[in-house]
Amino acid sequence: MKIKITQGKEVVIETEVTSLNIYEDGCVEFQVPDNCYYITTQGIDQDNGEGTLWFEKFKNPEDLDEPTEIKKIPLRDVKIDLMLNSKWEEIPLRGSFLKK
Repeated sequence: MKIKITQGKEVVIETEVTSLNIYEDGCVEFQVPDNCYYITTQGIDQDNGEGTLWFEKFKNPEDLDEPTEIKKIPLRDVKIDLMLNSKWEEIPLRGSFLKK
């Protein structure tokens, strides 16, 4: 299985996944073959009031307190897809803040 997160036309990440969790609120957690762990969180950025996706990378999946990388992406530009059976399927983003 593969996951792809894009911001507009730019691919933020496209990779094989070894584990994947998708939550009702649209957040996604996944682990990749090099053992890095990624967590996406959706919410309102307090600095600008926009719907935002926080994309965090952790080198050690046993220590999720200190991310090694954090990206902040406006939700209006974000798309998350999974490749299942050789076909990309979009994971819908959720939350009432998406309409703002």
